[in-house]
Amino acid sequence: MRKGTNNFFFFKMKIAVESTIKLQENHKDRLGKIGELVVYEFGCSKEEFLEKVKDAEIIIGNKWFFNDLLPSLKVKVIALWSTGYDLIDVDKCKELGIAVTNVPAYSTDSVAELAIAFIMELTKKLPFQRQEYDSGKWVYDMGFLTELSGKNLGIIGFGNIGKKAAKIASAMDMNILITTKTNQQEKYPEFKFVELDELLSKSDFVTIHAPLTDKTKHMIFEEQFKLMKKTAFIINCSRGAVIDEKAMIDALQKKEIAGAGLDVFETEPLPKDSKLLKMDNVVMTPHSAFYTHEAIDRLNNVCIDNIENFLAGKDSNRVV
Repeated sequence: MRKGTNNFFFFKMKIAVESTIKLQENHKDRLGKIGELVVYEFGCSKEEFLEKVKDAEIIIGNKWFFNDLLPSLKVKVIALWSTGYDLIDVDKCKELGIAVTNVPAYSTDSVAELAIAFIMELTKKLPFQRQEYDSGKWVYDMGFLTELSGKNLGIIGFGNIGKKAAKIASAMDMNILITTKTNQQEKYPEFKFVELDELLSKSDFVTIHAPLTDKTKHMIFEEQFKLMKKTAFIINCSRGAVIDEKAMIDALQKKEIAGAGLDVFETEPLPKDSKLLKMDNVVMTPHSAFYTHEAIDRLNNVCIDNIENFLAGKDSNRVV
């Protein structure tokens, strides 16, 4: 029986896993060598959550957590099945001595590809064309389509995903405008680094790849939408709350912007009465940009690597 420098016995541990986490058999086998797996349901009550996780030394979380219960838990490490860690009160975890890990850069290609796919879907009007085709029509009454070559793509956030989106769009001869915390004009002379207001006013498409923080929450709100071209589209594959969703709906209804491609929302799942569901100029996916076979395999393996390294007294991808 192997013992890590953190004094945890691998085979006596309890591992609580959120039900949204997609473990394949090989990943279950790896975790099974560490301890016993129990599943807590996404959307469960606080009482049900506590019943499942109260004795767990390891929690693998994704979208559902009760931070106010942290002092009541025995957990030693929370291994997040995500890059973002806004689900967890990391300050409280630091205070309590609970380690938190994440998985950076596992879905770079997957998310960037969906952002570009949204742009393609909106400019080629694919949902409308399929709807017309299915109804037996063979007419060009959807209005002209749009070429991407020569158009301006504004990218907010220039981490791994933003860089990948820029690379793909450049291959289609799009002009790239970038807003980020650090101006990297000398390193990337082929792109133009600008302030947010200039990016919004000049872009034909705006795609957001910024993390959700106190500073970025609702960074795109009513006044920002008024800066955009009436022919412009906004794409969000980052976090829903980066955009003021109410302001976006208002801008779409008033035709201040042409449309939107959305993978994330302020409230998830998206409420059934959301006005977005009835808009023909909006294409949506259920926060699934990351959900490719390749990305999920990387996500699972790195998440488990983080746990194994913690138990062995080695830090990897520690948030706190």
